Amino acid sequence: MKPMRWIWGMVLLVVPHAAAQPMEILYDDLDPQLKAEVKVFISMYTHLLIHGEPAEGADAFSFTHPHANSPLFQPYVAYVRTLAKIKAGDDFYFGHLVGPAEVAAYSDGTLVSTSITDAMSTLNHLSAISASAGTTHVSTVDGELNSTGLGVEPAEGGEAYVSPLDPPSYEDWMADLASLAASVSATLDPAMDVRYMLLGEPTNAERMRAQLDAWLQVERSGDTGLGSYVIHAAFGKFGALPIIVIIYSDGYLLVDGMNGTVAGPYLYEDEIDAVSLLSLRAEYSAGTGVAGININTSTWAVEVSKWLPRHPQHYVANPACPGNPGCWIPRLATGKPYYGCKPHPRGGCECEAKGTYVPGPNAPPGSPPFVETRIVCRLPAGPGGEGDCPDNFTEPPNHISAPANCRQEWFHLR
Repeated sequence: MKPMRWIWGMVLLVVPHAAAQPMEILYDDLDPQLKAEVKVFISMYTHLLIHGEPAEGADAFSFTHPHANSPLFQPYVAYVRTLAKIKAGDDFYFGHLVGPAEVAAYSDGTLVSTSITDAMSTLNHLSAISASAGTTHVSTVDGELNSTGLGVEPAEGGEAYVSPLDPPSYEDWMADLASLAASVSATLDPAMDVRYMLLGEPTNAERMRAQLDAWLQVERSGDTGLGSYVIHAAFGKFGALPIIVIIYSDGYLLVDGMNGTVAGPYLYEDEIDAVSLLSLRAEYSAGTGVAGININTSTWAVEVSKWLPRHPQHYVANPACPGNPGCWIPRLATGKPYYGCKPHPRGGCECEAKGTYVPGPNAPPGSPPFVETRIVCRLPAGPGGEGDCPDNFTEPPNHISAPANCRQEWFHLR
């Protein structure tokens, strides 16, 4: 018997499934009108990613099909998933092979190109062509295997690994987090997600993540393991549920990025079990495949990232870091840049700065482009006593002179 998990503070032995009412557009091929609108959407979205500014008309775009404006309808995720399975296979990172330009070409006639010198991608490409049952046009030009009309295959994914060890203990703050997440979800407009994406604004899931993270920074201010990020649990052909991964010192939680349902806690060793939340949704057809994707890092979201005291092998500091404060990402407070200084529950002040590490010269091809790092420092409070902490450092806290006590950590898998 597997260790017990929790949903909304209730012991979860078997997750009940809602009445089977899967949303058709998430599982079926697109009809001609929706396909044409998706092409416009992908063109606008990839324009934003490539050029860094919204495309003309992005502020007024919406799908005419009412269900297509749901955050669950994710054609960009579906196209990235399709291309990643062909070009990268089971490789953890696919960003070097699948970018906005490839997705744009795929949406404009569903063009896929792979080099015939790459045996694995060629085999994956041929398998996808075979599965398309004769609807694909194939050609070879200048050493490239090209196909058009490939379409999107249903998501595939097996049962997530769960450690036989007991999960972390359930704690009262998790119920408070679930209550807050539900309250935040009630303030969000799901139909705005499409427009948020096209304008480069935080999606509803990112907005919920930011509010939960801000609450956790206060509620668990002494927890050095806090972190959060958003992934997508892809299902069907075009379905993808946004899920917030909440990291803390003893494990992690999963939060439905639409309604705020909380699942967990899980051990770090547990693979991300997106089905625990999808199974509660009527839009999901029970027993069908689920594939976790982190669009922000172009990775398959299987294992959970966490703060570790060592940087990943073959990664080095950005050339400007840490000596140049311009490479660090400051937070904002009352309009002023600062580095996260706040009173610490055990006295003094705690300050935080963030930056990145990048692949070094010996990093293998296809390594993720960066790994986030942070420096956290403890230092005495100012002359005003507890609460008198600086709020406008112009340099990251590793430049603070003694008696500051600093540590550096990196956010990655292993």
